Amino acid sequence: MTPEPIWYLQFLGGFEARCGSLRVNRLRTAKTTALLAYLAVHPPHRFTREMLADLFWGDMEPTRDASGVLRGARLGTALSR
Repeated sequence: MTPEPIWYLQFLGGFEARCGSLRVNRLRTAKTTALLAYLAVHPPHRFTREMLADLFWGDMEPTRDASGVLRGARLGTALSR
């Protein structure tokens, strides 16, 4: 059985995410970086898309759905380059 990859996240003094040889020094937006930080410090919790979208993008017009906003953040894509 292959062990799960270990991610190292740094938010103070500049952003960096590392996993093995993969390094990410920048995410798409500051809000996307804040979202990753929030999820990293609350690992056992489960959040709905709506709750996270409201927390980080609550200033957007209400017609935009939570799935679209979070999909636009592209967090998974950014961390899998």
